[in-house]
Amino acid sequence: MGNSDEPVYVTKIGPVGRVVLYTLMALMIAIGPVLAVVDIADRDHRWVTVLIGIVLSAFLIPFGVIMSIGVARSARRMRRLREVGIAATAEIISVKDASVGEEVGVALGLRVSGSGFASFETTVKCSSNAALHVGAELPAVVDPTGTAFTINGRLIRAANSF
Repeated sequence: MGNSDEPVYVTKIGPVGRVVLYTLMALMIAIGPVLAVVDIADRDHRWVTVLIGIVLSAFLIPFGVIMSIGVARSARRMRRLREVGIAATAEIISVKDASVGEEVGVALGLRVSGSGFASFETTVKCSSNAALHVGAELPAVVDPTGTAFTINGRLIRAANSF
């Protein structure tokens, strides 16, 4: 979904999942500075540990911040879908093999339609499931501005939402 005009598929992340993700991101952000500060406070001053802390900080802090922004954006989109989302139908119009992380999954071509928004076609990568075939209809919820959508139910375990 490289085009910014295309709706974004929003993956549901529950409150426990968000807490776990934010905790991991906080640890990523903190590990480098903690290593550096602990070694500086130590009287032996092993500068290698300080250097490792600085290098970890340079890589993990930006990565953790970017991941935090992505999780927060996904949570905002899901909250908006719950508040103002319009019920829709996502018809599967194509199924192709696709790489989903380290697994082999499928790329579903979807035609999402309903009342109150312009119908659109998009692609969602997800884990393979025998129930996902051309012609199948999945319940969906769409942001009335057409900027985001999600599929209800447990048939789709999406590859990525950020």
